[in-house]
Amino acid sequence: MQQVQNFILSQSILLACVIGLFRWSSIGSTFRPFLLYCFLDCFTEITVYVLIVKHINPCFIINIYLLLSSLLLLWQFSNWHIFSKKLSVLQVLAFIIMVTWGVDYFILHQLSDNSGFFRIVYSFILVMLSITSLNKLITLVDGNILKDSRFLICVALIVFFTFNIFIEIIYFNSSSSIIFKENVFDIKRIINVFANLVFALAVLWIPKKKNFIMPY
Repeated sequence: MQQVQNFILSQSILLACVIGLFRWSSIGSTFRPFLLYCFLDCFTEITVYVLIVKHINPCFIINIYLLLSSLLLLWQFSNWHIFSKKLSVLQVLAFIIMVTWGVDYFILHQLSDNSGFFRIVYSFILVMLSITSLNKLITLVDGNILKDSRFLICVALIVFFTFNIFIEIIYFNSSSSIIFKENVFDIKRIINVFANLVFALAVLWIPKKKNFIMPY
């Protein structure tokens, strides 16, 4: 029953996916990486649930998802011109993500293992990118920033991945009790639902491509 409840909560991302599918042709290519991220998230959650039901280790699927999702979000930040003319920064971050993932899952551990090292690294990178993007948005966006899709996405990413860093540290701390770890995971599920609902609102408010001009 607990697995079913977790799966239902994880499918809160489905709302953003459905809205994204209906709006796909009207919003242009700027937000496409984020929409692909939502689709990948939904597909991965379904696949993981099926594997768990069949008593198959889903870690290899999750670990591949972590790499692909982090690169999609990095691509999204690139589309928002957060790197300006510093393409080398994008290349360095992509290199760090891929090398860290390779070292964690092929040298320190196996692809079928549950490791927190890469999760902490890529979560930290995404939090820093989100904060940097927010700083630009606050100074450049006119009107109600709460209705800006980029603002909503960045806030959700900061909340989710900041807690993700915390939970990975807690999970791999052997001194933490099992009950405490379970309570922390329950909080993560709630935060995940919150982030997914904010994502859905962000997708709903993405401007149509003919009306959208990047301010930076």
